[in-house]
Amino acid sequence: MTCVVILTNSSQSSDDIGFHILDPESELANLKFKSDAVEIPESTLLKYVGVYEVLPDFKITIIKENAQLFARATGQARFNIYPENDTLFFLYRG
Repeated sequence: MTCVVILTNSSQSSDDIGFHILDPESELANLKFKSDAVEIPESTLLKYVGVYEVLPDFKITIIKENAQLFARATGQARFNIYPENDTLFFLYRG
């Protein structure tokens, strides 16, 4: 049996790195950084503001402050979300 242990001080998952070490043919995750964000019109950002029910007792709230969107899941802290384009956003906690 082969095992990989990865120690990190990042809040980002490192599972894909371990899988890649075990199987070099596996692809690494396409990690995004704040610098990958694009600017989109404020009117487009406003379309995403609201509460999205995932389960009856678990919701994701999208909040806009100035030109920044935030996502907050039930019982969790809020995090910045950044646009990759007009319809795709990513979370970055770095």
